[in-house]
Amino acid sequence: MDGTDSMMANGHVVAALVSPDGRRRVVAEGHNTLLYRCADAVARLFAGESAYRPATIGFVCAAESDKGSAFTFTASDRTTKTQAELVGSGLSVKDVQVEPAYSFSATPPTAEELEDDPDAVSHYQGNKVTFKAMTIDNAAAEYVYGFLLKDAAGRVLAVRKFSSAVKRTAGFAMAASWTVTFN
Repeated sequence: MDGTDSMMANGHVVAALVSPDGRRRVVAEGHNTLLYRCADAVARLFAGESAYRPATIGFVCAAESDKGSAFTFTASDRTTKTQAELVGSGLSVKDVQVEPAYSFSATPPTAEELEDDPDAVSHYQGNKVTFKAMTIDNAAAEYVYGFLLKDAAGRVLAVRKFSSAVKRTAGFAMAASWTVTFN
């Protein structure tokens, strides 16, 4: 191997408020940070250890809108962190199981690649898996500061911290769609 071939993984998270009648409105989205533990999880999954599969999305919440500094995470920091190291005083984490119908799909070729090769058989772009979760205890309003993608044992695999807190009004749910792309 000459060093030019490499495998990359990146993630994209979409947060939406869901009204009582089911209408969705995207309120935050952007890239997440895959921690080094995520690479460990992929290796362990290849080895057959299914306990490392992403199983939970933790919604980082508070009743107040001024707790952002207690979510101590910098987007460029990929070092392995625990939930206790990330989520400080005044915040709580509401763990929601990932929907069992997670999706897996190939990433399609770009328009330019299709123009050059209509069959696009030689243009491998990668694969992606999408995990989804939605809050169910929505009686009280709260502010959501971001998400933690965790495995079955609660190990944090990836983090998405919002630039500012998102208010979830009482009666509304918050949905998270977390896509990880491998290429």
